Amino acid sequence: MIILSFKTVFTLVLLIGVGYSISHLGWYKKEDKAFLSHLIINVSIPALLIKTFFHTFPKKLLLESLPILLICFISMIITYTVACLCGKFLKLEASRKISFSSLSTLSNAIFVGLPAAISIYGEESIPYVMIYYVAGTILLWGFFAPKFTDEKIDGENRAKSVLKSLMSIPLITIVISIPLSLSGFKMPNMILEVVGYLSGLSTPLSLIYIGGVIYEVGLKNMKMDISTLFSILIKFALAPIMVIILAKFIKLEELGIKTLAIVAGMPPMTQLGVVASRMKSEEEYVMTTIGFLTIISLIFIPINTSLVGYFIRL
Repeated sequence: MIILSFKTVFTLVLLIGVGYSISHLGWYKKEDKAFLSHLIINVSIPALLIKTFFHTFPKKLLLESLPILLICFISMIITYTVACLCGKFLKLEASRKISFSSLSTLSNAIFVGLPAAISIYGEESIPYVMIYYVAGTILLWGFFAPKFTDEKIDGENRAKSVLKSLMSIPLITIVISIPLSLSGFKMPNMILEVVGYLSGLSTPLSLIYIGGVIYEVGLKNMKMDISTLFSILIKFALAPIMVIILAKFIKLEELGIKTLAIVAGMPPMTQLGVVASRMKSEEEYVMTTIGFLTIISLIFIPINTSLVGYFIRL
């Protein structure tokens, strides 16, 4: 498994390197990232979800997804609480506490977690990644995003902004697909063939996108301060351990525990960079930390993959 993990990381590095290189050459510019992000989130990921629910996702697992979703929420809430306590210990100012706690809590389940999980555990891991993604997305737009919103915005407009953010195409796809799948609806083969092609775009394009983000941030700007060190400890050590403990409590199968633990130990969501733009003073810190932790994660992925089995057996 450790050899497979290193091969996976090497593949991730190469694909991220492609994104970095074409950005350096000027082929992939800042304005192009918005298009690529929309293509991944609004086309490729929904296609992958449809393929997962109507082709890959076992019906038994779908019926058991609620407790899995619950442990994802609980693990993130615990991680967030620890991050808040660390923020107080470090005496971070209010705006920096918001950035630090969100970066330490939310994982990049789609752009890095999904390619890593598929490469290490196969397509059978996709349902677990998607459940974790749903929990993280709801927390991002329902809890963290309002904290970055300008304080001048009143409660009603803030609520509308959050509601609009939650109405993302991937979440809508999930909400529609779950009851259809449980009802026994059979997706036409022609549509499954089309979504199969589109879903295949998600892994390479996601990693190319990450490469572009890292180039935009700049390698020379990725310096570790004391708050980044704490984020590393929380993100890559505490978060996976919490998921393993909670997943063992509900007696989740081993593949599910391993997948959730690996995804929990991923770098922060890239969407946090977009959210942080609402608070100009934190945008650079958030983007720099995302880039730095993404690079660092390539070291922790094989480490966590090799250790997760040990912790499961404890």
